[in-house]
Amino acid sequence: MNIMEELKERVHKLEYLPKKIDKIEYTEIKELKDKIENIEVDLAKNNLLTEQNTEAMNKMSETMDSVRETMVQITSAIEYTSKTNQELAENIRQQNEKIDKLQARQDTYDNHMRKVQEEMNDNEEKNKIDMRLAIKALIPTAIVVIGYLVYIIFYK
Repeated sequence: MNIMEELKERVHKLEYLPKKIDKIEYTEIKELKDKIENIEVDLAKNNLLTEQNTEAMNKMSETMDSVRETMVQITSAIEYTSKTNQELAENIRQQNEKIDKLQARQDTYDNHMRKVQEEMNDNEEKNKIDMRLAIKALIPTAIVVIGYLVYIIFYK
């Protein structure tokens, strides 16, 4: 090839060069700019989500600490309640023993009172019988005394 042809070819290439540059600028670079803008938007969203997630995790951590403290308090309350229940059970057992002893004493007392009542009833019955016997025994003496009194009053 000769120089002229080569020069023409290069001039021709130079004529297409602005078009190629425009194509690169507006087509390929625009696509890259759009991709970069999308990445920037996604990055902003990711940063916001990361920040929200961090806040949520901090709140969850605080909540878990609160739950842990509450669980410790509940455990202490359960232990105290268990201890109190054991003490109450022991008190109830002791009171039941005292009640059983009192019941045994009451039964003994009731039996004794029943025997006393029976003896009193027997004595009352004996006294009725003894009174009848005494009256029967005193009737002749009373008749003699009354007769003697009548004799003294009227005949003397």
